[in-house]
Amino acid sequence: MAVVLLVGAAGFVLPVLIGSGEGDESDSNPGVSASMMPGAVLPEADPGPAPARDLLLTGAAAEMVELRAAVGDGLGKARQLVIYPDRLVAEVEPPTAPGTVERWVVLPGEGPTGPDPLDVPSEQVVAQLFSLSDVDLGRLPAFVASAQVELTAADGLGPLVASHLVVQRDPLGELRVWVHAGSDTWRGVVVLTAGGEVVDVQTGPR
Repeated sequence: MAVVLLVGAAGFVLPVLIGSGEGDESDSNPGVSASMMPGAVLPEADPGPAPARDLLLTGAAAEMVELRAAVGDGLGKARQLVIYPDRLVAEVEPPTAPGTVERWVVLPGEGPTGPDPLDVPSEQVVAQLFSLSDVDLGRLPAFVASAQVELTAADGLGPLVASHLVVQRDPLGELRVWVHAGSDTWRGVVVLTAGGEVVDVQTGPR
């Protein structure tokens, strides 16, 4: 292999690799070598986006902290929390407007977006609100694991994959956690108390 210096009309000097033998890799890719250019810096490999964090496996306590910071000091009540593997969707009562509810979406690593005001009658909001301190979103993995054990025992078809989890009051006013799971042919819901006690299991074909 040899290096030949080519001088252009403008006086620029470009080093060019010339193959010196049969099978030389430079023969199939002739041209200027970036590593030989004065001051050339080779680009670093792009590591790509960070892997997404599954909230059903890790919990959503960090996302709740971000939500509180976005909504404002005093956020203490919600009408509904829905946790998917890739996001937390919260319907909360803003501290500055009691009796109303707004929706926020929190993506791991990206922070909250919102608010999106919801048109819900004030008396309905008041009846459905619950204190955020009554449910520990750091315990989501335990809720999901318990639900999957219950569903596996109930349907006998093997483990079902959790799709999402809902926290809200039931028609009787009790705060409940619904874990939804399924497979291509089967689905199920496990209802738990905010403390993690199983109160109902429902399964059936899709």
